[in-house]
Amino acid sequence: MTSTPETAPPLRAGTLTTPAPRRGGQPSVPVWPVIVLVAGYPVAWALGLAVVFPVVMALVQVAFLIQRGTFRVDVVLGLYVAFALWALTSLVLIDSPGQAVGYVQKYSELVVAGVVLAYARALPGRSLRYVVDAMVAFWVAVVLLGELATWIPDVRLQAPFGVLLTSVLPGAISGNELVRDLLLPSMAEVQQIWGASEPFNRPAAPFPYANSWGSAVALLTPVVLARLTWSSRRTKILLLAVLVLSIHPILASGNRSMALALAVCGAYVTIRLIARGRLRSGARLLTLGALAVVALIASGAVGSFFERQVVSGGASADTRVAVYVETVRATLQSPLVGWANPRTDSTIGIALGTQGQIWSVMYSYGFVGLALFCAFLAALVWRARRAPGTAGLWLHGVLIASVVMLPFYRLGVMQMVVLVCVGAVLTHPRVRELLPDPRGGAAPRAWKA
Repeated sequence: MTSTPETAPPLRAGTLTTPAPRRGGQPSVPVWPVIVLVAGYPVAWALGLAVVFPVVMALVQVAFLIQRGTFRVDVVLGLYVAFALWALTSLVLIDSPGQAVGYVQKYSELVVAGVVLAYARALPGRSLRYVVDAMVAFWVAVVLLGELATWIPDVRLQAPFGVLLTSVLPGAISGNELVRDLLLPSMAEVQQIWGASEPFNRPAAPFPYANSWGSAVALLTPVVLARLTWSSRRTKILLLAVLVLSIHPILASGNRSMALALAVCGAYVTIRLIARGRLRSGARLLTLGALAVVALIASGAVGSFFERQVVSGGASADTRVAVYVETVRATLQSPLVGWANPRTDSTIGIALGTQGQIWSVMYSYGFVGLALFCAFLAALVWRARRAPGTAGLWLHGVLIASVVMLPFYRLGVMQMVVLVCVGAVLTHPRVRELLPDPRGGAAPRAWKA
């Protein structure tokens, strides 16, 4: 008997913990390490373990990969491995203990994403549905924490492990602003811009910066829209309620690049639906988007969203351009291996190698590192281009959104984890069995929840 859309099928005992045998008789890797990493990150953040937790979960995944001996190597994983290996060459530019600590922290993020990429691609197809659900749970936590941050923006969590670590770390490290934001995280970035009547409280939790929150929302929201296409009635109501709630912290964030990425993602899905001959679905999506824009403009929400940019008089954009120019100029002085870490430029007073993933990779690992990273992302986008159904198009839109954000946001460890998890779903050999029928039919039973 098949289940109705309103009733999720019961999970068998041990579904998440006992991996099924592969065709050769060897058990596949379990899915729970990915679920715990993605869905459990907000809890780790609240405990002050935002830096340590992803590394620990990556080590668990490495252990399972070695034990089971299961890898699916192709050009996508190969390019990422090549990028990670090339990034090691910038070690020769480290000239101080502080630089070494910063490099290890940043390189660990790169390795974590690579491990998750290899691990997620080794999962059996049926397990990937739990990875999608974990990303949805992560999105719910990001939205709820973002909304909470707009109400208590000045609160800084006294995370238990953060308090412990700051008490034992050397003062030169524990006093670092980034280290403090990671170990004793604040709920929001509070920006008092000259000329503004009141501070701008931009949600950051569960990340150190508001731009990190915005990039996570831009990557996770299309995952939720994909999940809606095969959800039960109750799940749809819950997710739609959180989508409506997300409007408030999104507007409060004032993240222009997030808005641009979401707009491009929506336009991309609409165009692909029309190109596939699904004119009704494309027209419906286009109409909903137009109505949403009109409603936001009429309510004054759009004006509120851009208020921070209006008050700053374009200074933020001018500063970004200056950082970009100086970053390119500095990289030309070390074009092959880069400078290992962001370094403050004395003329503009801002660290070069920030303000965007392109600039971060280019400045830290040189033009070769940038070429390898872009080749990896391009290969992932291309390999996933035949994503089936509306759900597949929304998931592919995650990859498109990441490309849009490259010049503006640095993709942190969890943003990269989301990116590679989506890529693992779309490039799985049985992806057409995992996503709803391209002709609009019902999803496979295992996906209805």
